[in-house]
Amino acid sequence: MARQLTKLKEDYNKSAIMSFLSSRKEMLINERYNVLKKIGGGSFGDIYLAINAANGQIYVAL
Repeated sequence: MARQLTKLKEDYNKSAIMSFLSSRKEMLINERYNVLKKIGGGSFGDIYLAINAANGQIYVAL
């Protein structure tokens, strides 16, 4: 799982992410996290790749 997350981080550069975020304000969660895409799901919920809009760090959020 850590290797997959590292790969996801490598696939996105910070300037591209920030540009993407400016065009997708409707995906803001908790006034902090912008959802980039759904990366999985199951019977207990979905998993999304999200970014902390305050500092540009990528997180996986449930």
